Amino acid sequence: MDLIFSDVYDGDLIDRGVLHNYEYDFSFGENDNDFELKIPLSGTRLAEGQVVYLNDTEYGGIVDAIKVDTQNSMLIYTGRTWHGIIEGKTLYPRKGEAYFTVEGEANEVLAELMERMN
Repeated sequence: MDLIFSDVYDGDLIDRGVLHNYEYDFSFGENDNDFELKIPLSGTRLAEGQVVYLNDTEYGGIVDAIKVDTQNSMLIYTGRTWHGIIEGKTLYPRKGEAYFTVEGEANEVLAELMERMN
C-alpha cells in the first residue's frame, strides 16, 4: 500500500510523493491516537506540518515532530493521527441545522472534518 506525503494549503492536500523503505506504527484508542514513522536518513525528508496517509484507508495524520536517530541512521517522525486531531474537538451543526452528519468515503469524510476544524 502506498504511504503518500502531502502539503496542506488553504485546507487542501497537495500530494508530493510516495514514501519508500519506511516503517510505521499508527496507534488508535482511548489514550493513543498518534503515529511514528521511521525513514532512513538517505530517504525522503518530511517537514513538520506535512501529512502522511495510506491511500484508500482511514490511516494517516500530521507530522508534529522530527527526531534523528544517528545510531541507526533513521529519521523518526511523530504526530497525531486523524483520530488524534479530531479527539477533544466538538463539531456543531451548521447554523439553522439540528444535526451534523457526514457520509461517504472515509478519506472524503475526514477531509471534510479537517476543513471544518481549520
